[in-house]
Amino acid sequence: MELADVALTAGNFSEAYGYYTKVLEIEPRNAAAWYGKGKAAGALGNRNFQHLKEMQVAFAQAIKLSTADKREEMKLAAAQDMARIGATNYQMAYSIITKLAAAPGAWASHLVLCREIISLLETAHTYKPQDSQILKNIVQICNDNITGIKFKDPANDNAVTVKHLDDQYEKELRSIFDLYAAKLVALEPGYQLPYPRRKSLHCFVITATMGSVQHPNVIFLRAFRDKMLVRTVLGKAFIRWYYRHGPRIAQHIEGSRWARSAAYVFIVVPAVAIARLMTWVDRRLR
Repeated sequence: MELADVALTAGNFSEAYGYYTKVLEIEPRNAAAWYGKGKAAGALGNRNFQHLKEMQVAFAQAIKLSTADKREEMKLAAAQDMARIGATNYQMAYSIITKLAAAPGAWASHLVLCREIISLLETAHTYKPQDSQILKNIVQICNDNITGIKFKDPANDNAVTVKHLDDQYEKELRSIFDLYAAKLVALEPGYQLPYPRRKSLHCFVITATMGSVQHPNVIFLRAFRDKMLVRTVLGKAFIRWYYRHGPRIAQHIEGSRWARSAAYVFIVVPAVAIARLMTWVDRRLR
């Protein structure tokens, strides 16, 4: 047991995992060994996410076998360790997918890992339900997965491509998002939740008005959004508002010739003019 603890403290997680396993072969009801094995498994999960599930199982066994006076303390420690490992794994996963999204199978593997991390954090929440950061991490992962990822595909002449969830899995993640978002707001009433919306290559209202994603006005305003609006607080706030309400407005415009004409005069023309003016001013100020 001492060798296992020393290895764990030294960061030799593979050795620690092996030592704790050997201890448990002799003392299967050793709560401390189960906990140590769980910590070692979670640390290995930084490189091999399949160990995240084993971390949950080992911690659950440690809590079950602990004495009554130590059980609550062990739950809180387990929640803290799982939250830390979950956050670390997700940061690594997000960094990797933003760089390798175009690689075959990368998005699917990313989603599997994210689901394991969400499961880990859900268990952490049961051990420490008042920890708002655990809830924030679950909400953020769900939001990022639902939003999807936009990237340039080198296999398709660097055309901008978007990866999304399938409809069934998106529905499942939205249910998880709603559940934990409600709990988060109950703990922090002023917290501003993200609004999960699939990434789009299009400008909803402008595309509906012009009738084509290839229309010059659509291409120009999309570039204006990606290059200028995202650089300011007000611009980001407008984008969030637009993603929330734009699709519904676009549906009304698409179904009426009169609405398309009105949208062109009162939305498209002013939007293009303002965007061109802001672009011109930005260039002059550089």
